[in-house]
Amino acid sequence: MDEAQGIQLLVLLILLSMASGAIALAVSPEMRDDLRDQVAQRLARFARSVRWLPQWAQRQPWCRQRWQYAPGLGAVPPSQRTDPMSIPADDPLGPPKAEPLPWMRPGAHPPPTYGVAADQPPTGLDTLLRQLEWFDLRDGYDPFRFSTGWTVRRQAAGALWLETGTFRRGQPNSVVNVLNSGQIGSGKDVLLRSMLLPLLLRNSPEIISLVIIDGKGLDYVRYVTIPHIVQLANDIPDIPPVLTWLDTERERRKGLLRAATAKSWADAEPKPFPLLIVYISELTTLERFVDHFWEWVNDHLSLDRALGICYIIGTQTASNTPTRWRRQVQLFVAGYQPSTDDDRPNTNIGQGGWPEGVVAPSGLPLGGGYFAAVLGRKAVNVRAAFISDAEEMQALATIRQRWGAPPVREAVPLRQGAPPPPDRPESAPEAPVSAPTANQFGAGSADTDAVHAGSAPVTGDAVVRADMSRDELLAQVTAEPLSRDETVRLLAIMRKTDDADWLFSANKIAELVGGTRTVILKQVAAARGGSVPSAASEEVSA
Repeated sequence: MDEAQGIQLLVLLILLSMASGAIALAVSPEMRDDLRDQVAQRLARFARSVRWLPQWAQRQPWCRQRWQYAPGLGAVPPSQRTDPMSIPADDPLGPPKAEPLPWMRPGAHPPPTYGVAADQPPTGLDTLLRQLEWFDLRDGYDPFRFSTGWTVRRQAAGALWLETGTFRRGQPNSVVNVLNSGQIGSGKDVLLRSMLLPLLLRNSPEIISLVIIDGKGLDYVRYVTIPHIVQLANDIPDIPPVLTWLDTERERRKGLLRAATAKSWADAEPKPFPLLIVYISELTTLERFVDHFWEWVNDHLSLDRALGICYIIGTQTASNTPTRWRRQVQLFVAGYQPSTDDDRPNTNIGQGGWPEGVVAPSGLPLGGGYFAAVLGRKAVNVRAAFISDAEEMQALATIRQRWGAPPVREAVPLRQGAPPPPDRPESAPEAPVSAPTANQFGAGSADTDAVHAGSAPVTGDAVVRADMSRDELLAQVTAEPLSRDETVRLLAIMRKTDDADWLFSANKIAELVGGTRTVILKQVAAARGGSVPSAASEEVSA
């Protein structure tokens, strides 16, 4: 539908509304109210095909009061940036009733297994959007509301409930930064999909923009085609320019807020720029690119909230990381962790502090999207809403159709003093052993700070010298591919360092290169002496 046709239809709708208004004058007040609601709902549905209509409808007082309650409108809110609307106290109509959805009725779900997390939650993006619309119907439209997962309300005899948070300030479930942790396979990507897709469907790029720092190369390739994305790092070499852009964007936002004489983004009216959500899929991936990394993380999490920047941080585990930056996190959503010692770093609740009936991350199953969600003093088990790959592709296509093409992104030079990104290898040569990564050392190990995950492949054999410095050793260990013998030799030399943070256990080496602890100890001892016994080498290779 082009603009001319849209104008013609709009004029027709206005004439129809005037005619129905004239008819309403001759009928009872109850029928008059019903007619007015019907006209408002028709205009709301018409807004799905005419993007500029919401601005006009928002200026009509009688339509504005009913705009947020139009059936099905929750998935397509007004594109004009305004504060969430409220119904005046003297409105004779008052807010309509928010009738429970089918899955919210008693008996909709059997008793849960892990806390109150729903074992059989409703699936699909449409269901999730309908539930968010229900909250809009009951509590008023909130453009920044997102889901954390499904629970079973025991006090309501098995009725399902969707736990939510919001990036809108001043609400009981308001958050600025989110930590999403869990071992591989725990469902972190499923949770993120259920959080982001409704936000992108319900808001235009003028309201919400998105930065994704992934580095794994495959998970978010499709998102490059949506208009909300302002920066996207799909590979390790893409990360430094995005970090540079983020620093530049912070300064730009400071200047705009200063010009508007506003203390923060939340106080500024009208908003000079959209809310920016920064998603980091694995926090430790950034460490190699930033000096004084943990101070950098703490500063961004604590200061960027005033600039309208929120962070969703993903990681396998927050164990063995400084505690200061975690104090800037409001919402912890933690999946499976292998040890009870990992519960507090990932949720801010230690042993003995969990409310009755809530299962800590160490007690959750490895898969299935089960999480322990902690916001302030509230802790609850949830299960993430499952959205299939096909639904994700369809949702991204709808986002492109609804909000337009992605913006043109200019190349950003590296920050002054920033290390250059690794080269992209033309082909990855085959090798019997890859260099150790943080994932291979497992959760709760001090080794995760010693070896970086996702190093770019480098061709060539490692050269081992007895006088190698710690930095040289690290550079060699993170270079891949390496043979088994060379890997053991390098790790053996690193074990001789005086810095306790860089020690490697024989068990960890065995997990990496294969073999048993005894064989590894023999080979390490031989490596320290400058040679590797052939028998040990054969045993390890086997």
